[in-house]
Amino acid sequence: MHRMPPSKADALDLAKRVFGIDQGEVLGAEVDERLMNADVVFSFVNGDTMIGFVTLERLFDDVLYLTGAAIDPPYQGQGLTKQAIRQVQQEIHTRYLVFRTQSIHAWKLAHSYCDEIYPSPGTVVPGYIDEVAGRIKNKVGVFPVTSGHYGGKKFHAKPIHADSILQTWWDGLCDFEHGDAVVCIGVFPAFG
Repeated sequence: MHRMPPSKADALDLAKRVFGIDQGEVLGAEVDERLMNADVVFSFVNGDTMIGFVTLERLFDDVLYLTGAAIDPPYQGQGLTKQAIRQVQQEIHTRYLVFRTQSIHAWKLAHSYCDEIYPSPGTVVPGYIDEVAGRIKNKVGVFPVTSGHYGGKKFHAKPIHADSILQTWWDGLCDFEHGDAVVCIGVFPAFG
């Protein structure tokens, strides 16, 4: 893990592989925006090959925003994004993690490093999460769903979770074809 941005060409190549879709200038502009606006960028390499990058912004003293994560499919599930988030969270002591996604897998992954994650099936959103949602809406989007945020599907194929009950809940939140973005707010474990 290197605390430095990848080249634009490497990042764009990787994003095309990860999302399985070449959105041309749109994807290039999005990658540029993520790399330019991030407070922290981590690059992951295997030998001379870039296998991933993670971009993070500190929105407020207590809010860390995961603005982007692109990990090459053969390297997904190895904890690379979690490692980057943990390192930054422990350095700057934020309480909340926010991100937006169309992928139930990203939402599920956040459970591995947050004590709580909203929205969640069958839970009532507490007032402190509503307060965070109010502060982040101009930068991240409307909690819990920003309708049509992506202007269409973000991935070539809809991410599907093996748990059909969880998938049904997610599908009720996120209209993949319409480009909805689920805005997620996680609460990090207390920093010891």
